[in-house]
Amino acid sequence: MKKQLLLISLGALVASSSFASLPYLYKRLQQSPAKVQKAKLAHEGYANFSGAWVGFCDDTPEEEESMTIEQSEDLSSFTVNQVEFPIDSISTNSSNENFNIHKSITHLRWSSDGQQILGTLLDYSKEGNMSQGNLVIAVVKYNWYLENGKLHTNQEFSLFNDGSPVDTHKSHCVFSKD
Repeated sequence: MKKQLLLISLGALVASSSFASLPYLYKRLQQSPAKVQKAKLAHEGYANFSGAWVGFCDDTPEEEESMTIEQSEDLSSFTVNQVEFPIDSISTNSSNENFNIHKSITHLRWSSDGQQILGTLLDYSKEGNMSQGNLVIAVVKYNWYLENGKLHTNQEFSLFNDGSPVDTHKSHCVFSKD
């Protein structure tokens, strides 16, 4: 998506009569590293979630959870167990095989002080023929933050089946560096 927007922006820049010169475009592209550097400086002091983490969640205390997080240098994304999540962007995921449909929409963003990742997720799945009902929808709100060297996660789920509320659930997890 970012690449498409960049190409559209560059195309509009070149096509515009006042900016149609190649020297201007070259000069604008040369200025980009300085802007990236300013963006990095603006993010100084943001939480760093990178590392290998192990821990437990209060709703399943007998199950140890583990994950590896890699945070991008420019803080625009992070990777959890080799799955990349863009920050301050909306991402989607879907599959449709053998009468099983699954789709999700995720939005992650930094808190205003840069100390938390805040997220929302809309997830829906359907097993079997569409006329049989049983469309399950989950709406999830969550946040991640560091406290005393530990990673804390909070999740709040609302579950629906065929549009009717089924359950709400809260979970808190605490992870230590492995």
